[in-house]
Amino acid sequence: MILPSARSRAVLLIVALAASCAVPRSRARPSAPWRSSRMRSFIPRSIATASGAPPSISTGAADALKQFEGPASELNAKLGVFYAKRSGNRIARVELTDSGWKISGPAPFVLASGRPYDLFLVASNATNRAQEVRVSVNAGSPEPEDYPANYAKAQQAREQGGVALYAHPALRFDEIPTGSLASESVADIALGAVDGLEVFCNHDEPSMELWYRFLNLGFKLAVTGGSNAFLNNRFAFVAGGERMYVYTGDRFNYDAWIDGLKRGCTFTTVGPLLTFTVNGQIAGSELRFDENEASVPVRVSAVSSIPMSRIEIVANGRVIATQSSLTPSERIEWSGAVPLAESSWIAARVWGPNDDPIANGPSRWSQRRVPDLALLAHTSPVYVTLGGKRVFSAADRDFCLHWIDALVDRIRKQGNFSNDAHGDQVLAAFARVRQVYERMGEH
Repeated sequence: MILPSARSRAVLLIVALAASCAVPRSRARPSAPWRSSRMRSFIPRSIATASGAPPSISTGAADALKQFEGPASELNAKLGVFYAKRSGNRIARVELTDSGWKISGPAPFVLASGRPYDLFLVASNATNRAQEVRVSVNAGSPEPEDYPANYAKAQQAREQGGVALYAHPALRFDEIPTGSLASESVADIALGAVDGLEVFCNHDEPSMELWYRFLNLGFKLAVTGGSNAFLNNRFAFVAGGERMYVYTGDRFNYDAWIDGLKRGCTFTTVGPLLTFTVNGQIAGSELRFDENEASVPVRVSAVSSIPMSRIEIVANGRVIATQSSLTPSERIEWSGAVPLAESSWIAARVWGPNDDPIANGPSRWSQRRVPDLALLAHTSPVYVTLGGKRVFSAADRDFCLHWIDALVDRIRKQGNFSNDAHGDQVLAAFARVRQVYERMGEH
């Protein structure tokens, strides 16, 4: 469903917490302070920052560039190619002209707020040998320290009636926190400040498994999706390639859409459209039984212009029922009774060939366990409680405890805080989070 325009009286702040605030990135910090006055002499005027703050350059890098000072006509003899890089990937070519530095490449070229960039000058010296001078550039940030934690921002969004989601949360399956692009999600979910995880955002399988870990600890999280499209790049994912649908009932308006998202009445997809019920209830519903065992009827159907290979019913991360098609099909259905011997979350997912009709297939940067198929769609769960017991997995609890300890260690070693009180507040929040996980499974 299309999200209607926000009413003027409604305040929506969706926090896509893709980059950590409190947890430092694993990168070396400059030996000298960032100084904006040094930046303007060497960086093209057309480079701006997302925050509007002027970019800055380290003093050491500016000194390294002095060998290139002088009229452009003289420098052109020295200067070969000047590339801007991020994470090892060339993202723009920079050339010197009489009027200053000129960017050729994606336009507009914008330095994202708070992200480090490496600019490489490839020049020729008198012996015609290429030499490379590395220039570390910081795009600037309105909050240059690792404070406050993401939790504070997520809470602000929800207090204003919005939702808080983590975007493209994982690239790799089990390397935490380095395998997650949402380092603080383990804390914010435990503190009840997150409404969903963006499982469909080019990194589907690792994000799906990370989402399962949180569901296996009794947290209620909607599945969400987004295309992560940067249309100012020559290579970009297709806008709308991944989509999220929200069930709004009889009301089709902004408030109903946000409410349905918060309750987890969602599915996300690259094409197939799903209907899914457990005991007649849609995704996001909660079922409670006094008994310690139950059998619940499940129905799921999928229709798609993109060929599908199979539908799977998943409970607590395990496939408990499958309906396959001998040849890729545009319609698959399954229904049956599912026996449960423990409290469970139940959802449905669809796989199919990774073919050209898929606008945004699995990312080349993302790990995969199913190389021959692509994850095409996934519903949010229906939550079934038996005998009043919470869904719990000791292995996933220990995984999260290890994650928290790794984050705390990183903060202690690399945290950048303007004063000790800010650092203490962040560490105290993570200590509360650890207690949440430690208490799990006590009853």
